[in-house]
Order: sequence, then C-alpha cells, then structure tokens
Amino acid sequence: MKPVYKLFFVLIIPVALILYANSSGSPGGKSGSPGDGNSTCTECHGGTATPQSGWITSNIPVEGYTPGQTYQITATGTFSGVVKFGFELTAETSTGVKTGTFIITDAVRTKLVNANKAVTHTTAGNVPTGNTCSWSMNWTAPATSVGQVRFYAAFNAANGNGNNTGDVIHTSTLFVNAVAPAALLSVVPNSANQGSNPVLTITGQNTSWVGTNPDVRLRKVGAPSNIINANSVTVNSNTQLLANFSIPDDATAGLWDLLVDDLTLASSFTVIEVIPALVSVNPDFAEQGSNELLTITGENTAWSGTNPAVSLRNVATPSEVIQATSVTVNTNTQLQANFSIPQDASAGIWDVVVDDLVLGASFSVIAVVPELISVTPNNADQGSSAELSITGQNTQWSGTSPDVRLRKTGSPSDIIEAGNVLVINDSMLEADFSFALSATPGTYDLLVDDLVLASAFTVNQLIPSLVSVVPNIAGQGELVELTITSMNTFWFGSTPSVSMTFSGSLPTTIEASSVSVVSNTSLLAVFNIPADATVGLWDINVDDLVLPESFTITLVESVLSWSADQLRLSPNPATNVVRITVNESANVKFRSLNGQVVLESQVTSGTSVIPVAQLNKGIYLVEVNGQINRRIIKLVIN
Repeated sequence: MKPVYKLFFVLIIPVALILYANSSGSPGGKSGSPGDGNSTCTECHGGTATPQSGWITSNIPVEGYTPGQTYQITATGTFSGVVKFGFELTAETSTGVKTGTFIITDAVRTKLVNANKAVTHTTAGNVPTGNTCSWSMNWTAPATSVGQVRFYAAFNAANGNGNNTGDVIHTSTLFVNAVAPAALLSVVPNSANQGSNPVLTITGQNTSWVGTNPDVRLRKVGAPSNIINANSVTVNSNTQLLANFSIPDDATAGLWDLLVDDLTLASSFTVIEVIPALVSVNPDFAEQGSNELLTITGENTAWSGTNPAVSLRNVATPSEVIQATSVTVNTNTQLQANFSIPQDASAGIWDVVVDDLVLGASFSVIAVVPELISVTPNNADQGSSAELSITGQNTQWSGTSPDVRLRKTGSPSDIIEAGNVLVINDSMLEADFSFALSATPGTYDLLVDDLVLASAFTVNQLIPSLVSVVPNIAGQGELVELTITSMNTFWFGSTPSVSMTFSGSLPTTIEASSVSVVSNTSLLAVFNIPADATVGLWDINVDDLVLPESFTITLVESVLSWSADQLRLSPNPATNVVRITVNESANVKFRSLNGQVVLESQVTSGTSVIPVAQLNKGIYLVEVNGQINRRIIKLVIN
C-alpha cells in the first residue's frame, strides 16, 4: 500500500501549490476588464462573477481627472463569512488599452502585477477585518487626456477551505471622465457702442484666475493688430472676472474676439456703430385743421442745449413743409414739437425732419371726410318697427334735416324711407322705420343724404318653424293632449292640419282628433294613440311644417308602476354601464325604438350594474318588469 500513498502525496502537492499560490496575489489579467479578455477569478474558482456597485472609489473630482495628476484609488470588498479576500484592479481606456501608472502605497498588503498595469493583494493583504477587506493605491493619470478612464476590479471572497470550491467572485467598475480643458465660456454684455465704457463679466471653465493678474483684451476679427486692452481687471473667482473697457469713438464696428491670457472666445463681442437717428413719433397722425403735440424720440442724438429745427415734409410733394410752432427739448434723445396742421394740408404720408435727421414716411395727415360709422340695431324682422341709432364721423347734422333711408343692396330702386328722424348732435341721429311683411329680406345700405354705409342693415325673413311639443312621450293606447309651439307662424284664425308620422322605415300617420289654436305660435292637439302604434320616434306635422323625431310612443305600462324612489336608472345618458336600483327582483329589457329587444338582464333588489358598451349610440327604451310593478324609461347611450 505504500506505493499508493506515495502516488497520492505526489498528486496533491501541485494542487495545493496552485491554491495557495493565489493567496499571495492574482497571477494578473484577471480583473474582468475588456483588456484582460473579461477574465476573472472564476476561471480557477468556478461560479459566475457577481457585479457590485461602489466597490471601487477614488478622490478623483466629479468634474474628472487632470492629465498627469496623481489620485488615490481604493478597492473595498464586503462578504458575509469571508475568510480570505483577494483582488486585482486595473485601469483602461474605453477601447480596452491599459492607461495611467499605478503606484504602490502599501507594499505590505498590495503589489503590482500584469506587467505593472494592475494591482493585486499580497499574502499579508488577504486577511479581512470582519467581513470587509480594503486596499488603497495611487494612480497617476496619463500625461494627456485619453477620454474616459475605466477602472475594473475582480474580488475573490474565499472560504479558506484550502481548495477552489465555495469561493465567491465579484466584479466592480468605476468610470471617470477627463476634466474639460480651460476655456472661455461667455462674456456679458456681449456688445457695446462706440464711445461707451462697458464692464464685462467674463466666465471661464477650469480656469485658475485667483491670485493672478489676467491680461484681458478685445481683438478685431480679421485684423489681429487692432486691439482694445481692458482698463482694469477684477478677479472674482477662479472662473469669473470683471473687465472695464473704454471703447474708442472710432473703434471699428463689428465682431471682436475676447482674449484672456492665451484663451480666446472667438467672435464673442460686437462693437456697435453709433449712428444718430430718429426712432419714433407719437402720435403718428393728425387730421387736417387740428393742433397736435408730437413727442419725437431719437437714438445717439445730442439735443440737450440745442434748438433743433423740426418740421413735417410731404413725401409725395417735398416742397410742402409744415414747420413746428414750438419745440421743447426734454433730453438728448427726446423732444416735443407743437404743430398746427392746415385745413388744406395734403392728406397722406409725411416725413418727420429734425435738423438733418429724417424719419421717413412716419406721419400721416388724415383728410377730414364725413362718413357713417354704425347703425344700431343692425337688423329687423319683416313686419316689425325699429328705431335706429346712426353714428357718423366728421358729420355736421346739427340744425339740418337729414334724409335717411335704407336701400336694398344690389337693387337701388328698392327703398325703405325713415318715418321720423331726430338729430341728437353733429354725429348722431335716430330714425324710425316700419318694415312691411312684404319687405325684401336681405342686406340693405344705410343712406343719410349722400353718405352711404354699405350692407349695414339686414331685413330678416320670417321663416315659420316648429319649436317644441309638450309632452313629448306617450304609451300605446293613450289619449294625450299636446301643446305645440312654433316660431314665425300665423295660426290665429286658421285651422291647421296636425298629425304625427313614424320616423322609421314603415311610414305611418296618426291624425289629431282635435286641434285648438291658442295663438299665432301655439296650438293644442289631441291624439288617440292606437294600442298597436309602432314604438319609437315620431315626427310632429302642422300643415307643411315638421318637427322631426320629437315625439316618442312607448310600450304601454302597467297601472302598477315603480315610483322614482323605488326605481332609479343612472347615468342617463350612459356610455359603458348602467346602474339600476330596484326594491325587488326584476327583468330588464333594452328595446330599440322599433321595439326590438337588444339586451336583456335579470337584476335583484338593490343596485345592479349592466354593461351597455356593446350597444350602438342612440335612444333606447328600458323596460323594467318586477313581480308586480312595471316601468319604461327612455335611455340615451353616447
């Protein structure tokens, strides 16, 4: 048996060496990174690596790493019941290329591995404290930005059983961006006039202005030798400073670059050419024969202490000029000018002129033309009388007797004369009109002497129509008296023919048994509804007038019928469901207006919900039959 024991001893020694060799650190290339082929400790210890968040931390600022700067990187693993803890950590670019330089700061517990491109634990560094083990090292960022740097680490939480079973592998990542380079972001304000003294607020990014004396200047775009230096510079913070400038009167207008030391914000500032001009005049019109005080506003003007010459010049006839009667200078950019507009001044567009400045076509002289403005009311019915209030403009009606009439638009011989005209003042009068039943309906022109307000008045045609019927429902076999109301009818003294016609596909007519005329627009009609009358919507007919689908004939109801508090149906109109509340079990039938049962349901005492979404939109008769009571309710489904 000794040879067997010797062979077993010989076989077990290499396995143990492999197991205990990794207790002194990863062999390298097991960080789980793309550059390591995503390889982790699971290749030796089995299982599947579990991703963990936050196991890699650093003191790299949130804005990113600075090329060449050294930072502390910490790897921390936590696992319940862990006996030994190991790790490997590396840094790569987004394309999987190793980047930066690792520096060991704890040579007892950590060491470099994988051609010094990764850090792993030592034998002395794999013992956790409680359930946690933490390792720190330094990492120096590459000398130039490589974009985002990605830290990868694999962790082995070992159970210490001396073999590669029962261990748990974890991975974690930390992605950091490169800090943005120093740059100028903005300047406020970003423009100034020639001859002005602006204070510019300049904002930078990743700049370090505190404790320095930045050189701030403006440089003309396209003319690099044309420079305006700041008078003074105040540093507010590392990223903000204030610069005082004096823009020369003869500074070149246009775009300028802003420069702070060697940083440039191209075409960021505009020098605005200062050109004196007239901006506005208020008011910008006046009538012939009026006196107006005009407020004239300029820009880049210097009127204070001067006596400007102000005038109006006719655009069409420049030789026609109206001089201001007086001028008051308020400020460098505002003055007031009094004008007396001659009665015979040319109507039209005029320039405003102040010394040699012109605000072209900015003022209007308005001809004083009498005209009609409005008439109230602006319509009346055939056969009615109306008192019209007529308003004019620039009219002189006081002391006159105006001729007022209406003329049919398009038919100049169709005239309606006013019966009486009362002049209220120069621009208002009242006129009485009587409109015959035979007056031509449509639009009319209003005439006062030779003034015309075209299509200003309407004679309304009286169109007879039926308006309502009350009641609008009855059961089969009922005797019902209907009150029928109309509009623009003349029933008084006549004997109208009254009937109802079924609106469905089988025309049926029921004649009124008696008709009583109450007034020109109201009558009473008695109907005997046949017991077999078609259930549904019926038209009401009076002579040749029709009120369509205005009356409903329902199935006859039992004498015993639920009261409103014993039977309730809601909502009405309904959309998806109907709730029926009864005090006893009942059979519920939904009938279309032609009497067909389209839905039937059995309900118990209390409230029941019946789905109706499958029914078409329209009007239905809901027949509720209990053991004793019966009732029919009209339901609308939207």
